Amino acid sequence: AKPPLLRGGRRSGRRAGSITKMKYEKRLKYPHLKANETEIWSRFIEKYPDVLESVEYDVLVGKGADVEAEESEEMRKDIEYLTKKKIDVVGFTDNEIWVIEIRQRAGLDIVGKVVSYVELYRDIAPTDKALKGVLITDLKMPDVEELCQRFGIQYFLV
Repeated sequence: AKPPLLRGGRRSGRRAGSITKMKYEKRLKYPHLKANETEIWSRFIEKYPDVLESVEYDVLVGKGADVEAEESEEMRKDIEYLTKKKIDVVGFTDNEIWVIEIRQRAGLDIVGKVVSYVELYRDIAPTDKALKGVLITDLKMPDVEELCQRFGIQYFLV
């Protein structure tokens, strides 16, 4: 039997770290990205067509909510998917892994989110490659850009 449909018509049941790498290329839609994020990500790909080799979308990290022992396996998977953190994009080069968040009019909160996601990704996918936090946004916010520099997050304005 197929896993149940979640809001938005997606099927549940994916496990953290069980995501297929995709070619880094412009598409009409990207898993997990909202319409405004899709526009920003598409502009990034157009501006930097060769910066990444492959990508994964909607990457689950973190522990998620505790699930009661009596819940069915199907319900456990749904709860896991709904309560884990979701990285917009993980990008791959020969020697780096980029943990990417895309945000329209990025505010200060996204800086902490990127820092956290890098560490949570490290927990599910230990690697010898350099892990790099990346923020892609559409509006220059000097405080956000400065904090990204302080925390070693690459900041892209597209």
